[in-house]
Amino acid sequence: MVARLPCAPMLNLRRILLRPLTSALIKPALQRYLRTERVYRGHGLVLHVPPGVFHPGFFFSSGVMATWLAQQPLAGQHLLDVGTGSGLLGLVAARHGAEVTLLDLSPRALLAAQRNAQRNQLRVRLAHSDGLAQLPLDARFDWIIANPPWFAAPPPDEAGLAWYAGPQLSWFHDFFGQLASRLSPDGRAVLVLADSADLAAIHRLAATYGWRLTTRYKRRVVWEWQHVLQATRHD
Repeated sequence: MVARLPCAPMLNLRRILLRPLTSALIKPALQRYLRTERVYRGHGLVLHVPPGVFHPGFFFSSGVMATWLAQQPLAGQHLLDVGTGSGLLGLVAARHGAEVTLLDLSPRALLAAQRNAQRNQLRVRLAHSDGLAQLPLDARFDWIIANPPWFAAPPPDEAGLAWYAGPQLSWFHDFFGQLASRLSPDGRAVLVLADSADLAAIHRLAATYGWRLTTRYKRRVVWEWQHVLQATRHD
């Protein structure tokens, strides 16, 4: 007897039911677990992640982006990791020969990223900045990468900077508005976003500032797809 595969509506229903159930059961336990410093091992790195800093091991987007990034031609490239958190993406790039600047608005995250670079014997630069706005005027990069916040609400605290993009997704307004002035002539800008983001709204915001988002890589993890998107200028 041949087993029937679930139809698309049934899969969607399971996803709709599973998300709140998973959140109710797992989220409180995870919050308790992350109240103390934890160690993450992956992509050839060992990272110490203090409380209040985005943990790449429990949230899928960073791992998907890191896997894709490690396959890119990064040797000798100047790369900016925006909202670096514990440093995973930038340090993966540094392991593959990029000259990396780790940027974050959170002093706690930036200190964690600096210490993780030292632990892994990688040389990086640090930038304490609210997005791209406070970088030196002449700063240009061959790559600008980000695992951005994508929920449209004000961050409730420093830790919330990793999740909440501000009212009307203000993080993306700032990012796309300043991006052209920060890329080298042949530079690339790449974001990772999940289905839980308002992808349609983010695509519209990119277009408002003259950018088109195209999928470079995607992978489904549990109930949602993770999308690695490159921003290119409209012709």
